[in-house]
Parts: sequence; structure tokens; C-alpha cells
Amino acid sequence: MANGRGLAPFEAIARFAGHVFAGVVIFFLIALPALGLHFFIHEFEWDSSSKPLLYGLTVLEYAIFVIDALLFLAYLTVSAYRLFREL
Repeated sequence: MANGRGLAPFEAIARFAGHVFAGVVIFFLIALPALGLHFFIHEFEWDSSSKPLLYGLTVLEYAIFVIDALLFLAYLTVSAYRLFREL
């Protein structure tokens, strides 16, 4: 049975699955710099003269990851809403 847009339910679910996959890939591509910062910070933690720099980089690492995660959740929420609207 097709909905108002002419899509069968499995087509709408397949589209949602594609959006989820694309969202996960983009999430990991954006999270990679945060992971790189994490390794960089832990490599240079022993140097006590650069504590403010390491603190700033740590804040940047967490900011990148938190913003990325929040945007990913927002994207999933919008995609799920569109799926339920199409069904």
C-alpha cells in the first residue's frame, strides 16, 4: 500500500536506513579531528609548560565531539519524524 507520496512502507524505511547510514558516516568523519586532538593532547601531557594550551585543546576536543553528537541526534530525530510522516 502506498502512502500520499507514492512510496511503499519498505521504501520509506529503506530511505530512513540510508539517511541513518549517511549520518553515521558523517558523524565519524567529524569526530575524527576530536579523536586526533585527544591523541595529540595525551602525547604532550608530560610538558607542564604548556598546560593552558593543553586545557584549551581539551575544551576544543570536547566541544567538537558534543556539538557533533547533538547535531547527529537532531539529524536522526528529523529523519525519524519524516519517516513516520511518510508511513
